Amino acid sequence: LPMAAPSPVLYALHHSIEPQGFENLCSDLLVREGYSHLVPGGKSRDHGRDAELRYWIESDKQGPRFAFQFSMEQRWEAKLRKDIRKITSKCPTIEKIVFVSSRSITVEKQDKLREQFCTDFGVLVEIYDEGWFRIRLEESHPDLALKHLQVEVEPTPGFHAAQVAMCGLRDENCEQMLRHSTP
Repeated sequence: LPMAAPSPVLYALHHSIEPQGFENLCSDLLVREGYSHLVPGGKSRDHGRDAELRYWIESDKQGPRFAFQFSMEQRWEAKLRKDIRKITSKCPTIEKIVFVSSRSITVEKQDKLREQFCTDFGVLVEIYDEGWFRIRLEESHPDLALKHLQVEVEPTPGFHAAQVAMCGLRDENCEQMLRHSTP
């Protein structure tokens, strides 16, 4: 069987981006995933939070409910454990932590960690790994691959579908946008 070509997006993710650029990429992707109130954190003394969600409504004045942790580290699990302890001790209002890693994390490992952190710290944990980046950047958001990784990805039907969803286009707009492509 022929082997699949290596992903230029994953190669760039592992070799061509510095930590602050990685955090910016994560923030941009998460905003497009629906976390529209994401507020990036500081570079130091962030109490383990690289970003958080803030809703400016009366019931949320006591603190953020969602925290985000981004990691390019090969030893991502040790960092995640340390930061979850730090986040939950410094910010007791956190209910969910979204962890984004540039590394590959098996589904089995993700399941075990989610269960353990829910039991030990009372927080839900959502984990995204390198596969999440590949799908998002190659299929739905190639503009972010170019912006953050300097990798040009040809638009796919997934990209057009993402544009339609993000822009709220109507049928006649879609027809004009897709007229030069095959079904």
